[in-house]
Amino acid sequence: RLVPPPGTDERLRYTYWLHYAEGTAMTPLLLKLIFTRLPDNAPGLLRGVVKSIASKANERLADPQIRTHLDYWDSELSKAEWFAGNEFTAADIMMSFPLEAAAARAGAKSKPMVNAFLDRMHARRAYRAALKKGGRRAYVDALLEIPVASYRKWTQAQIHREVDNNAQGILGYVVRGVDQG
Repeated sequence: RLVPPPGTDERLRYTYWLHYAEGTAMTPLLLKLIFTRLPDNAPGLLRGVVKSIASKANERLADPQIRTHLDYWDSELSKAEWFAGNEFTAADIMMSFPLEAAAARAGAKSKPMVNAFLDRMHARRAYRAALKKGGRRAYVDALLEIPVASYRKWTQAQIHREVDNNAQGILGYVVRGVDQG
């Protein structure tokens, strides 16, 4: 029911948006969150310098990427009610997370089709039931928190693999930002 039939254009779009949500859309939003929160965790004497660097990083790296994504989402949602087409799918559930995060900290509500999508999501019975059970504040707080692993007994190999993986993802955005000027 939440997956379009195989071999259809909707299935292709569904697969694309399902993976795009975490694989592409969340990275600049996470960078913005980190750069925004970084000065709060800096030592007092360095806070001003860190704030200046973080502000420039947002201005030159995260914000332009987020604007590109917002424009793209708004354009795609002008073609159909949901991301994969005219039927609600699991891809819409996945995309609701970056759109909610962008609405909370990146001006997504200024995009009419994105705003309409969020209104449709918020009107869904399952969405309202989830909020009733978990609470709106818990949901928004989860979107605004920097993720930290709860498991603390990592081996050196696991730590290196995690750092390499995250550094590679961030480096991709840095390179893209530099290439775009």
